[in-house]
Amino acid sequence: MDKKLLSVIENLRNHNLDNMNGIAFESFGTKTTYAQFFELVKEHAKSLTAIGVKPGDVVAMCTLATVDAVVLFYALNMIGAVAEVVSPAYFSANCKKYINEACYFGSFLF
Repeated sequence: MDKKLLSVIENLRNHNLDNMNGIAFESFGTKTTYAQFFELVKEHAKSLTAIGVKPGDVVAMCTLATVDAVVLFYALNMIGAVAEVVSPAYFSANCKKYINEACYFGSFLF
């Protein structure tokens, strides 16, 4: 039997179809439901597509683990792009060299 391979965001959504009002995450006292989270991801994916990000593009994310970074990661996944996560603690000269060598689309810095 052939099974369809799902993206990470598709798999996450499928596992939470009956839990859309459940809390996906809480940050600084603000609770976000799965329904709200998936809507945020969808909106970000539209914006990324509008600026030219395509399936297969490699996009650097130089950020800490924030809500914005999580949403951006899943939005890239939704359109089939690859998120290359780079820690901002990485020395600036090395970080710039790494991003220039590894990424094909561009980068997002938080």
